Amino acid sequence: MKAYLGLGSNMGDREQYMCTAVELLSSHKDMRLIRQSKVLETAAYGLTDQADFLNQVVIIETELPAEQLLKECNRIEELLGRVRTVKWGERTMDIDILFYEDIVLQTAELQIPHADLHKREFILQSMLELEPEMVHPVLGLSMQEIYNNLEER
Repeated sequence: MKAYLGLGSNMGDREQYMCTAVELLSSHKDMRLIRQSKVLETAAYGLTDQADFLNQVVIIETELPAEQLLKECNRIEELLGRVRTVKWGERTMDIDILFYEDIVLQTAELQIPHADLHKREFILQSMLELEPEMVHPVLGLSMQEIYNNLEER
């Protein structure tokens, strides 16, 4: 199954954290890297008084259940020094599950599709690069349509 992951870093050697995260994802025994977008530099989202982020979307193939994929993403974040202290705070690495095929899931730990992806220009720009015609399973709109409807551009 295809999973779309959003990667972000705004602490330390951001470029190295991004490269290492992609390497760890692609070398994982239960994941296969399919494609990755270019890396974008963007202002922080949510808590805006912090350093700019490098962001990217990667597509992987995996048979891991969504909850297990989340655990593996969290494990990679921790390997790269992520410490969770403040929501939307600075971090060495953030890996979000944006989409997992067309699954719609909401638990205490995980929401798929990602709750805010349709509001984040940097995610939509990367999705346009990778899959512009992909349809959001809840909104029923393509990535291009969602991007065209963004209010803050």
